Amino acid sequence: MPSCFSCSASPPVTSSLAELRAVSQPLPLAEGRIDLATRKPNQRSSIYYSEADGRWHGWVVMGVRDDGSPYRRHRKGRTEAEVTRKVQELEANRSDGHAEKPGRPLTVAAWFDTWLTTIAPRTVSQSTIDSTYEPKVRRWIIPRLGRHRLDQLQPEHLDAFYAWLVRQGLKPNTVGRADPPDRLPRAEDRLETRQDR
Repeated sequence: MPSCFSCSASPPVTSSLAELRAVSQPLPLAEGRIDLATRKPNQRSSIYYSEADGRWHGWVVMGVRDDGSPYRRHRKGRTEAEVTRKVQELEANRSDGHAEKPGRPLTVAAWFDTWLTTIAPRTVSQSTIDSTYEPKVRRWIIPRLGRHRLDQLQPEHLDAFYAWLVRQGLKPNTVGRADPPDRLPRAEDRLETRQDR
C-alpha cells in the first residue's frame, strides 16, 4: 500500500559535529522583536540609543492605568547621561508618590461637569442639582474659572473670583471667602444669584 510519506521528505541527516552546531544556533531576531531572555522585568525603566533619530531614549513605568495597562513616561536627550538624569527624576517622583496621572490634567470646567453628573447626585436630589447647583456652576464658576487646570488652581485665582462675585452684587458672606482650593466644589453650594434673593 502506498504511503503518503516518502523517504525524500524526511530531514537530511547531519554527519559532522560542525553541521550539527550550525543547525542548533538560535536564529537572529527579526527587526523590532525583543529577546525575552535579555528583557528587563516589569516596572523597570529602560534607556536605549536609537539610530533612527540619533538620540537616547528613556521610558519609566509610572503606574497603572484604569484599564490595567502600564502608564509610561518618555524622555529623550542627546547623551545617555542626560537621559539617565531625566529618568532618575521621574523615578524619584514615582517613589515619592508625586507621579502624574495618565492623560491630560482636568480643568475646573471638566471637573464640575463630572461633579454635577456623578458626585452630586449621590448626595442630593436631581431637582436640587437642576434648580440650584447647575445654574450657579454654569453661570458663575465655569465662565470665570473653567479654563484653569485643576492642579494649577491657586488661592489667588479664587480670591479674584470671589472679588468679582462681590462686584456682581453678591454679598461677601454669600461668596464664602474662606473656602480653600481643595473645597472648591462646595463653594457653589453657598453662591446666591441675584434672582435668588
